[in-house]
Amino acid sequence: MSVFKRLGLKPITLKEYREAVELPYMKFYRKFTNAPREKIERLYKEEIVLARKPKPFSGVKEVLEYLHSFRIRMVVLSSNFQELLEEEVKEYGFQNFFVEVKGDVYDKRKAILGLLNKNNLITGIPKENLVVGDMVHDIEAGKEIDALTAAITWGFQPREKLVSANPDFFIDDIMELKNIIKRHS
Repeated sequence: MSVFKRLGLKPITLKEYREAVELPYMKFYRKFTNAPREKIERLYKEEIVLARKPKPFSGVKEVLEYLHSFRIRMVVLSSNFQELLEEEVKEYGFQNFFVEVKGDVYDKRKAILGLLNKNNLITGIPKENLVVGDMVHDIEAGKEIDALTAAITWGFQPREKLVSANPDFFIDDIMELKNIIKRHS
C-alpha cells in the first residue's frame, strides 16, 4: 500500500488486495491507476527494500529437504526481483535445493516452458511436473505445460479465487506437499 500512497491512491485492505491482485502485475495496477509501468516498478522496488524482510513459512525447509532427498529437481519462477530472490534463498539456506531461481518474470505463462527446457525438466510426459503457486496465474502457467498444479491457500490469493483456476490440488499446509509427491512418484 506504500506504492498506492506514493501514487496518490487510496489504500485498500489486505482482504481487498487479495481479491484484486493478479498477474501479470500491471493488470492489478491498471484497476487503480494509469501510471506508467516504469514508475510503478521503480516505486515498488524502492518500497520493497524498505519493507520487513520475509521469513520462510514454518515447515518449508523440511519439505524442501524431503523433496531434495528424492533428487527432485526444483526451480523457482517469480515475478519478484531477481536480486531479492537470490538474497532470500541464500539467507534461508535454500540455495542447494533449486537448480535455478528465476525472478523478474512478467508473465509466467510465457516464461515457464523456457525455464524448464533450459534445465532439462520437460520430459514430454503429461503431468510429469508439478507447479506449486499461490495465484491463479501460477496455476495457468502450470496448465500451459500440462503439469500437475497445486494451489497454496495462504498466499496472495484466497482459496475462493484459486478455485477458478481448477488446480489439481489445494495445499492448506505445506506438509501436504510431501503426500502429493509420494502419490505421484
